[in-house]
Amino acid sequence: MSLTSRFCWVPRGQGQGDPTRHMVAIFHGCVPVFTLGPRTSDDALPLDELLPWPRFSLRVPTDELPTLPDVLNGADGERLRAMQAELACVWRSLFWTSLLGSCFGEPPRGDAFDGLLAVLRLRLRRFTSGPTAASACDVSPWLLPAV
Repeated sequence: MSLTSRFCWVPRGQGQGDPTRHMVAIFHGCVPVFTLGPRTSDDALPLDELLPWPRFSLRVPTDELPTLPDVLNGADGERLRAMQAELACVWRSLFWTSLLGSCFGEPPRGDAFDGLLAVLRLRLRRFTSGPTAASACDVSPWLLPAV
């Protein structure tokens, strides 16, 4: 069903979420729709400091679920195609290739492990806002270790 869906619901799950639900959606080119806590909460997504999540996912706070049909309709057409194009660039940044092994023949560089190290470097430098990438495709240089 994910292969034929434009949007895939990513519910919170136990303990603030299942760390693989969004990956199933992303692997199938399905825009993840997160229903996290209320808008006033500080729920974070993986590698939030590096990845431009609004470019390839939707977030509908639980206290705004009645607006879900409008949110999905607003992300159809050209915006949907742009979000799906971003998914094609960002999935490697979220997959733990260096730990789990290659899934599609991709090299281990630029994976979630490199992303985690990049976040830790940013925090160490007290740089908390993250880079402003033009697109998810521009994120990969941030995931490579500094030389």
